[in-house]
Amino acid sequence: MPHRYKVREIAQQSGLSEATVDRVLHNRPGVRENTVAEVKQAIADLDKQRAQLRLNGRRYLIDVVMQTPHRFSDEFRAAVEAELPAFAPAMVRARFHLWQSGSTAQMVEALTRLRGSHGVVLKAQDEPEVAEAIDHLVATGVPVVTYATDVPTSSRCGYVGIDNHGAGMTAAYLVQQWLGTSPSGVLITLSRTVFRGEGEREVGFRSALRTSGRSVVE
Repeated sequence: MPHRYKVREIAQQSGLSEATVDRVLHNRPGVRENTVAEVKQAIADLDKQRAQLRLNGRRYLIDVVMQTPHRFSDEFRAAVEAELPAFAPAMVRARFHLWQSGSTAQMVEALTRLRGSHGVVLKAQDEPEVAEAIDHLVATGVPVVTYATDVPTSSRCGYVGIDNHGAGMTAAYLVQQWLGTSPSGVLITLSRTVFRGEGEREVGFRSALRTSGRSVVE
C-alpha cells in the first residue's frame, strides 16, 4: 500500500501501534481485515487534514466517538473538518470512531482504546459502563464532552446539545396544533431507549400532550 505519511503519523491517527501500521503498509501476512481498514481510514483522514500537518504550532488530537446514523455522523464529520484550519497556528487533528449500531460493550471498548487524546466528543448510551469509561478518561486528564445526548452521571466536563425535554414539549405542541379538534390518538416511535436524549424527548412529549387530553397509542 503506497503511503505519503510517516508511520508515526498514521499510527497516531489510527490509534494502532507503529509496528502494526508498518505490517499493513508492507502487506505482511497475518493482519486482520478490519486493521487494514483502520489504516486506510487513517490515511484518508490525514489526506483531508493535510493542511494541518504543515502547521508548526502546538499539536492537539481530538477524538470523535459516536454511535449514530450515517446521515448524522457524515454531517458532523464534515463540519469538524471544515473548522480545524481555524485553530491555526495550533495544529488540531481529529480521529473519528463512528458506527451506526452496536452494543454498550463496543462503546466502552472504543473509549478504552483511545491513546494520546487531548479531548473527546462523545455521543453514547447512558449506561453505567459508559459512565465508568468516561470517568477513567477524565481521571487520566482527557476531557470529555457529550454531544446531542448526555451521560449526566459521568464526570464529563460538559454537555453540548438542545434541551431534549423542551424539544419533546415543542413537538407535542405542534402536533396538537396540526390535529386541532380531531380526537385522534398519537403514536410515539423510538429507535433506542438507551440514549438519554431520546428518552428525555419522549418524556417531554408525553407530559405536554397529557395536558391536552389527547391519548398516546401504546
